[in-house]
Amino acid sequence: SAQNECPRWPSVDATTSRCMDQMWAEGPPPPGVPCGGGTQCFLDHGHFITMSSPEHNGRAYARVACGFYEGDNGVWAIQNFR
Repeated sequence: SAQNECPRWPSVDATTSRCMDQMWAEGPPPPGVPCGGGTQCFLDHGHFITMSSPEHNGRAYARVACGFYEGDNGVWAIQNFR
């Protein structure tokens, strides 16, 4: 499983447009660069990898669940991939 998170955004709309756009804009890692969890490559491109890859670390993602929390510190949006 994997998780992407948009913490402390001003609105739900901002999480589903701007935050997700920023994750997507990380883009794919350069060809031939190892990009496992914890490497600088994964820190730079991990959200994109999770959102676009059917598989990472030998696991295929077939489902995503999204949750939102609205509180005093803004909106938090979580995407869990399984």
